[in-house]
Amino acid sequence: MEIVHATPTDTDAVAELVGSAFHDLDVARWLIDDPNQRAKVLPANFAIYVEHAMAHGEIHLAGDEPVAVAVWFHQDRELAPPPPADYDTRLQAACGRWVDRFRELDAAFDAHHPHDRPAPSPGLSGHPS
Repeated sequence: MEIVHATPTDTDAVAELVGSAFHDLDVARWLIDDPNQRAKVLPANFAIYVEHAMAHGEIHLAGDEPVAVAVWFHQDRELAPPPPADYDTRLQAACGRWVDRFRELDAAFDAHHPHDRPAPSPGLSGHPS
């Protein structure tokens, strides 16, 4: 199976694959209890990070029709990536009535980010990207 770098045309497929991978996790169930809504909202939320990783990280895909994906934000640099553009607005649009839970999760990730590494931008730390 070939592993390739993703391009902006892969954004939707990557977000769908990541959303699908996280769909049945306990934290995803806590974010959105309805599985049908969760299947719609998670990819929309992850699309924010996928688009951001296109500019400030790397994304690798496995397979012609991707069966696996790795989304990386460079944290080994002196400056962490900037926050995604219009993050709060985009988060609201992606997550709708569940946005407060997503914000609560962001805050928990930010509070528990390792302190021996550069501090990531708001909305990025610890996110399982």
